[in-house]
Amino acid sequence: DARAYADLLSDDFMAVEVDAEGTRNRDQAIREIEKSSVDGFTLSRLDVRALGDDAAMLTYEAFLQFPPAAQVRFLRVYVTEVWTRKSGEWKALHYQETRVR
Repeated sequence: DARAYADLLSDDFMAVEVDAEGTRNRDQAIREIEKSSVDGFTLSRLDVRALGDDAAMLTYEAFLQFPPAAQVRFLRVYVTEVWTRKSGEWKALHYQETRVR
């Protein structure tokens, strides 16, 4: 749901994914959700660390599954996210993926 995803992102959100297409700003990341081909996923090893009263860093492992016709069928990545609280709402500021082989 692109609208729900957009509500989670800060205006200055930046993402770096493993697909070698470079960084994505907020608008690019939202548009990408609408064309996503992820069939399923599993998250594990979740860790949250406070970086002050209004910031936190999340790390986790994601195992992604794609349709049988996809060029890549399965993908395992480590993810780091930075979240900040602005006006009482938590928003994602940064997203970084690292491929695990």
